[in-house]
Amino acid sequence: MIHGIDHVSFGSPDLAAMEATCAEIGFVLTPYCEHQTTNADGAVVPAGSAQRSIAFGDTYLELQTIVDANRGHPLTDRIMGSTQVHLLVFGAADLVASVEGGLPGAPPLAWERPVLPGPDGPVARFLYSSLPGDENFPYLLGVVQQMTPELMALPEYISHPNSARRVSGITVVTDDMQAVAATLSAYMGRPVETSPSLGLQVRTAIDQVVWIVDRRAFKAVHPQLSAGLGIAVVSIEVAELAPVEKLLSRSQLSHHKTCGRLVVDARQSLGASIEFHEQIQKG
Repeated sequence: MIHGIDHVSFGSPDLAAMEATCAEIGFVLTPYCEHQTTNADGAVVPAGSAQRSIAFGDTYLELQTIVDANRGHPLTDRIMGSTQVHLLVFGAADLVASVEGGLPGAPPLAWERPVLPGPDGPVARFLYSSLPGDENFPYLLGVVQQMTPELMALPEYISHPNSARRVSGITVVTDDMQAVAATLSAYMGRPVETSPSLGLQVRTAIDQVVWIVDRRAFKAVHPQLSAGLGIAVVSIEVAELAPVEKLLSRSQLSHHKTCGRLVVDARQSLGASIEFHEQIQKG
């Protein structure tokens, strides 16, 4: 079944703006690549989308855009229409077994993309299944099984100047916390908890946290940010905050510190804010 957040996908018609912001705050980006998928006849064909990634080894951020609107990519209208987090993707060790076992996902589809430039470079392969949402989810939900996970941990792409280590969570802003929490809890097979800081939370099996927060409460905690409904903040665990602070001292991006976390307002280019924090010590 689902073990946690595999990746968060930012979508925009302006890939260059996303790239620039991520580089400015200290992320290394993988090379540009275009997606391919398998059609009904079993042929591998262009999917009409392209991406660059920010890889951490076991999780990543995706910067996605549309390069051919005639290919029928399911996110074409959303990505070309606005800049935001369009897709939250969970990970599963065996996606086919998960769907057959009751996870309400669509039949898994095979996708692939080159990892490095050149015709003979390695190709990342994965299975993807969409999950049903409702009016409480202005973003899409999906589950992926990485068939070539070693390609997400290439040494030259997982060492970041900001010392980032992994995607550690997201903050979902909603007008119906109970409904959103119930849906995410059911998909992940994890209980809903009362957050010690704000709203509700669902903790994944790999110790990430999905915070579900009322819109008014979010505004009270982050008065600098005007959040609509959806994924407002993506949390990134770093080895230490000092490199991020140094990078931001030379940046024009608005940022603030709250509860020991450094929040960067990247809504204009990414559609959400990025929150950096050091590892939380347990016990």
